Amino acid sequence: MRILAITNLYPTPYQPQRATHNRQHFRALAKDHEVKVVAPISWVDELRARRGGKGKLPGDRCCDVDGIQVVHPRYYYPPGILRSRYGRFFLRSIRSYVLDMARLWPPDILLGSWAYPDGYATVRLARELNIPAAVQVLGSDVNLLDQYPARRDETLKTLRSADVVITVSQDLANIVIDRGIDPQRVTVVYRGIDKSVFFPAPQRDAQTALNVGAASPLLLFVGNLAHVKAVDILVAACAKLADRFPRMQCHIIGDGPMRKQLSAQAVRLSVDQHIQFHGVIEHRQLPTWYRAADLVVLPSRAEGIPNVLLESIACGRPYVASDTGGIPEISNHTGCVLAVPGDSQALADAITKKLQNSKAPAPSDLVVDSWEQSGQALGQVLANCRRAA
Repeated sequence: MRILAITNLYPTPYQPQRATHNRQHFRALAKDHEVKVVAPISWVDELRARRGGKGKLPGDRCCDVDGIQVVHPRYYYPPGILRSRYGRFFLRSIRSYVLDMARLWPPDILLGSWAYPDGYATVRLARELNIPAAVQVLGSDVNLLDQYPARRDETLKTLRSADVVITVSQDLANIVIDRGIDPQRVTVVYRGIDKSVFFPAPQRDAQTALNVGAASPLLLFVGNLAHVKAVDILVAACAKLADRFPRMQCHIIGDGPMRKQLSAQAVRLSVDQHIQFHGVIEHRQLPTWYRAADLVVLPSRAEGIPNVLLESIACGRPYVASDTGGIPEISNHTGCVLAVPGDSQALADAITKKLQNSKAPAPSDLVVDSWEQSGQALGQVLANCRRAA
């Protein structure tokens, strides 16, 4: 089957660590199917990268990622305004690339990964090509709909128009069904992990490799430094924990729009000596960080099923996370404690509870699919959709 994926969540020459979950999922999908990707780059991100000294893309804006042809149209839109029209801007930015690709390589199905604007363009281009459209929902694209009313109606229209809606958790499936999407067209495909990379290893060896052995306890956050990830709640919780754990270190891996704000917050709360910001690191370096940690912390305000937690458990490390979204679906094991989202005291209490009961998760506590299994499941859903169309 020929599958053309459309998503802004994919590695680019300017952001090679962007959305590694989609990279892994599509790579697994490509083992059984022909896959190509259209991954637009925001003109704002491209301008920022060029000003930062990065070079131009190739003339055809095409790259090869894991043997998959990827094209990077420039996505033009007015930042911060006309959000209800972002789908139209996105569609206009990629339409000629998709149609040109389809003439030489006619796809059997279009897969939009992210509901809006990606899914919006996917559905409309599929109708133009007279092929089925699948839209994959990942989390905040539907969890935060009511915070962005300008795009809410267009998102829901998109999901109602898709031939199949694929969610990464049962919680997200319930949300879209409650929003009026036909449950017969909604299916769950859980994401996987790379079990050849994420597996247990001695904590002391990992700490030595990272030169972080003096920290006790060592807390770890991995993710985007955006409001939805609630890293501000983690910083506030660290301020409540500092007296109880004077040698505590919290390592924050990732970048995003709140980086400066979070650094200033750490200084204001006098916990900057306990918190280190590392920025984005290569995905292959993450297992060492997981193994080094005493506790992985994910205080998100909303989530699907975060791969960070699956990866931490696979590396034998416990976590504290918010009791939100799909997280409870993977948390019925000894390796976790859940906390009320948005409450720094509740987060601090949960971290303390887990540190005082430091039993690590047993490998049998949680069965996690590999990316190969997840890719096969996604391919089967797309094949069924194609047959039904």
